[in-house]
Amino acid sequence: MADRPRVRAGAALLGAALSLLLAGACSGDDGATSSSSSTTTPGTVTIPGSGPDGNGSSSARLLGLRLSEGHSLSAPVSLTAVLDGTPLTDERVADITGRLRAWVDDGSSGEDFNWPTQSLAPPRPGVTVDTPFPADENIAPPDVVTGPLHVVRRQPEGDVAIAPFVSITFDQPMVPLATLGQLAAEDVPATITPAIPGRWQWIGTRTLRFDHDSDLIDRLPMATEYRVNVPAGTKSVSGGTLESDVSWEFSTPPVTVGSLQPTGDALSLTPVFFTTFDQRVVPSAVLGSVTVRGKAE
Repeated sequence: MADRPRVRAGAALLGAALSLLLAGACSGDDGATSSSSSTTTPGTVTIPGSGPDGNGSSSARLLGLRLSEGHSLSAPVSLTAVLDGTPLTDERVADITGRLRAWVDDGSSGEDFNWPTQSLAPPRPGVTVDTPFPADENIAPPDVVTGPLHVVRRQPEGDVAIAPFVSITFDQPMVPLATLGQLAAEDVPATITPAIPGRWQWIGTRTLRFDHDSDLIDRLPMATEYRVNVPAGTKSVSGGTLESDVSWEFSTPPVTVGSLQPTGDALSLTPVFFTTFDQRVVPSAVLGSVTVRGKAE
C-alpha cells in the first residue's frame, strides 16, 4: 500500500513528459526553448520545476525517442504540362526526312522463306463402303464360336526378366458387352498363387488381365515363382465349357548383388560395409543371412 503513491507520481511524471513533447512538436517555441531542448541527452525530456523540492528540474528518459529540429515537407512535384502541338506540314516532314542518308538495299539483309525440308504428303483418299444405313433387318448375325471353351493365349510363362501383368485370352466371349464398372462385378475364372494384392479386370469380352496393386512398383514382385490356374467347368456366355484345368507357371529372377564395398586387402579400423542389389529387398531377411568373417593370420 505504501508504494501506490510512488506509482501514481511516476505515471503522472511520464504523462507530463509526453504532453510537453507533443506541445513542443506542434507549437512554435522561441529560440531559447529550442536551444534548451537541443542540449539535453537524446531520449531525455526535461520538465522545469518538477524537481524533488519543487524548484529544480527533473528528467524523464523515454526509450527510443529523440528530439530534433522540425522541418516542413518538400514541395510536391509539379506535373509536366502537355502542350497542344501543331501537326507538321508535308513540306516540313520532307525537309526533316531529307536530312537523313539515303536508304540503300544491297539485298544482304533479306532472307528467303525457310521452307520445311520435306512437306507432308497429302492425305490419301478414303475408301467408300457402299453399305445401307441403317442395316437391313434381314442381315444374318455373325457366326458365333460354339463347342468346348479353350485358352488360346496366356502370358507370362516360364522364366521371365519382368512380369508387368498376367493375361489370359479365351476363344469365346466370356462376358457380355458392358462398361468396365459393370464387368468388374463379373466372376473371375482364374486364380494366382501366391496370393498378392491386385485386381482382375476384363479387357474386352475374351481377355482377362491381372495387375499388381502397389504404390512402389507397377509390376509383379520379383524373386517369386507364380502359378495361374483356370478351373475346369468355366463357361462362356455362348455356352462353351472348359473341359479340364488350364494351369501354368512363371517365375521372376531372384535378387543379385550389384556391388560390395569395401574391397581389397587394406581396410580402415572402422570399415563401413555397403552392398547394392538389383531389386528391392527385405532388410530383415538380408541381415539374417549376412556374415562377416576375419582371416586369422
